[in-house]
This record gives sequence, structure tokens and C-alpha cells, in this order.
Amino acid sequence: MKRYCILFIILSCTLIASCSKDKGNYDLNPINEIKITDKQPENIQIFQFETLKINPIIEQTREVDENKLIYSWSTYLTANPPTAFALGSTKNLDARIEVKPGKYTILFTVKDPQTGVSFFKEYKMEVSTRLGEGWLALEDMPNGKQEISMINVAEEVMHNLYGNANTGQTLPDNSYVIKVLNTAYGLQNVFILGNKNAVEVDYISMKKFDEFKSWFYTPPATFNIQNYFYGTLGASGFIINNDELYSLSFLNANDRLKFGAPIKGDWKISDFAFPHTYSDYTLLYDTKNQRFLRHLSSAITTLSNPAGSAFDPNNVGKQLVFGGPGSGSFYNCLMKNNNDDQFAVYRINAAYNASVIAAEKYDVENAPGLKNAKLFASSGLYMHIYYAVNNEIYLLDIPAKKSKLVYAFPAGVEITSIKIKQSINLIVSYPDNNRQFVAATYQAGEGKIYKFAISNTGDFTGNTFFKEYHGFNRVKNLEYKNGSAY
Repeated sequence: MKRYCILFIILSCTLIASCSKDKGNYDLNPINEIKITDKQPENIQIFQFETLKINPIIEQTREVDENKLIYSWSTYLTANPPTAFALGSTKNLDARIEVKPGKYTILFTVKDPQTGVSFFKEYKMEVSTRLGEGWLALEDMPNGKQEISMINVAEEVMHNLYGNANTGQTLPDNSYVIKVLNTAYGLQNVFILGNKNAVEVDYISMKKFDEFKSWFYTPPATFNIQNYFYGTLGASGFIINNDELYSLSFLNANDRLKFGAPIKGDWKISDFAFPHTYSDYTLLYDTKNQRFLRHLSSAITTLSNPAGSAFDPNNVGKQLVFGGPGSGSFYNCLMKNNNDDQFAVYRINAAYNASVIAAEKYDVENAPGLKNAKLFASSGLYMHIYYAVNNEIYLLDIPAKKSKLVYAFPAGVEITSIKIKQSINLIVSYPDNNRQFVAATYQAGEGKIYKFAISNTGDFTGNTFFKEYHGFNRVKNLEYKNGSAY
């Protein structure tokens, strides 16, 4: 009984204590409210790689040293918020915008470390690109390296695209050609080939993706890169390396597949190739045996010589100097005798269902300077091949079997590259397809680029150029980059 009395007394004391007045300090103090303002438009228009500066004004309800506040700038695609990109961690934003073109939201965050409370301000940003479409120029720089410039459709000239996009990195040594290739799935791939290495870059930003060795399951033992091309429907890709052909189908596959082993045989594959629409069908030239070959279904086979052939495609017996697209499924092949400087143009029909591939043959009878020419461009409209020697541009009229001078720069000017604005991809077209001729020149340490309009006769409209661009180094290659949407 005594024990129960003691328990009752303890419980009573506890209840009495719980009812006593709490004398703790529970006064509510207001937090530091932060308001963010500035004079920056909330809808920002900017080009990729430009610098964005925003200087916000911070207003506080309590005086906290602004240097002790924690700042954060980030941006994300408005349609894809989970993926954010950091822009800065200081009060004032001074950031180079490197994200891809699109519509973004910028989020500015200010955090008071004393309370742990954050305050926010949003901006809308639309990033555009100047690099969507235009002429790409591969230049030899004074330091012996190569760089890329561009003349876009707004006639803006932009230099050092690769170095700017890749924090000062340089292209592979002795880069010699830019290849802009389009797949059947609407993807655009941009490659820069050097003799011993190559890179793929993003088609918008010029940021480097990868190098030549990563394009293969097992890289070739010898890097001697001659060409990279796609079929005319963009359904297959081909690399010619060290006289061997590698092929890859894009059908029912993603765009990051790799090349397997080369197709072995008694041949040496020329730099020039002649693809067409069907699957991985393409014609090739074997420089070892001086004959045309056929590639289909990942195999290379010889050609027959049916009745009606203008020459024996399996026994041409000549050097292939140049090969370029003609009209339709035809290609123009400039051939040269092995023992002299006699030239001929062999026209082949690369269509998959062509009954006669060796379609036409024309001996060249009068072509000034042709034996010294290194620069060629083939028309996709007319039976013409343009070539340049020193400061002069000639037009070879194939059926007429002779050439004529169509333009001469002043003495002392060297023509370093020529190109026709021309799509050989059947899902890409231009209003002026095969109507614009571009030439790069070099003199006294300065490179220039000239645009000519091609008339209905193949001559240059007005017998001169219609646009001139200054301020380049020595341009060694020109390539037209189409807009990526088609």
C-alpha cells in the first residue's frame, strides 16, 4: 500500500510541473527578404558563343554583406528542365554561352547562409547560331596548323571556329578537307580529315566529338585517310583508308555505329568514289589494276562489259585524275594516259539498275594548262568540268572536247581551292544548286574568297565574280554546309 502512495505522489508532481508557465524565448524574428531586380530584358536573344552579362541589383530587408551571400547562375532547356548547365557563381554574370541553339530558362539563385533561405529570379533566353548554313573554309595558319572559318548566309565572316569551340585545341596535323555529310534520318555529320588523323565535330557548335580511331571497332594499323563519304540517300557510309574500303549501313541502326574490317582484295581503291541511291551501292576505281569496281551488300565485285559500253570498265588502262558528279546518276571521270599527257573524260552511270555503266567517252583535244591542273569541280547541270591553273579558271566542255578560259585573276594571284555549291545528297537541295562557283585565292600573305554565278552556258554571269571576301589565311579547301533541317 505504501508503494502505491509513493507512485501517486510522483505522478501528481509531474502533472503539476507540466502545467507550470513556459518562460522560454519564442519571439518571432523576420528573415532577411531578398529582392532581385535589374535592367536586363527578361527575354534575352543571343548567339551561341557570345558573352552574356547580367548585373542584378540586390535589395535586402536586413543588412547582410553581399559578399557573404551565395550566388548561382544556371540554365536549362525550357522543354527539358532536369538537364541544367552551370553559368556562374558570382553576383554579376559574365558567361560565354556555349549551349546548343534553343529556348532556355536562366535561373539566378541568391542564398542567405545565415538562414539557409534562397531567393530566385528567372530569365528567358533564346540561343541562335551563326553557324547553321554557309561556306566553310579550311585554312593553313601561319603556325603551320589548320583552322576553320565560315561565311554564313547573312554574309558574316567568322574565324577560328574550331579553336574557339574547343578551348584553343588545334585540328589534326595537315588537315586537308572538310566533309559535311547528311544521313537519311536528318542527321548532319561534319568531319575534318587529315592524312594521319581526323575528327568529327558538332554540326552547330564545332565542338569535337571524337577522333578517327574511335570510328572503328579495331582501328586500322596504318592511318592514311583518303576519303569519307555517304551514299546519295544517306543510308550508308564509307571510309577509304590506305587504299582500302570500309563500309557501314545506317539502316535500322543508331548514328554511332562503328566500322568493321576493310574489304580485302586485289585492288587499291582510289580517293574518288561514285555512290548512288540504292542501299550501300557505289562504284569505285581500282588504281592498281586501272578498272572500275562495284560495291554492294558489303562486298566488292568486278564489272562486266556489256554491249553498248563506251569502254571496258574492267580494263580501263588509264589514270583517274579526277571524278565528280554530273547530271542525274552520271559521274564525270577525267582520265589520263599512262605514258603521255593525253586526257579523256569517261562518263559512268552509277544507277543501281543501269544496264550499261561505261556510258560515254570523250577524248580531250584542246585544254590549255590541263596537265598542270590540281583543282577541279564538276557541274551537276551541264557536261562541264572546271579546273584552275595558277591564276586562271577554265571550263572544259566535255562534248566539245575542248576548254576555254572563263576568268583570270591578276598576275601573281594563286588560286588555292575551287568548289561548286552542289548537293549530291538527294534529300538536300538548294535554290541555286550547281549555280554558284566559289574560288579561294592567295597573294602577299592574304587569302580571299570569291563567289561567281554560273549562267545557262556554264560561263560566269557578267564574266566576273559578284562577291569578294577578305581577311583569310591560305584557304586549302571549301565546303558548303547546308542547314541541318530538311
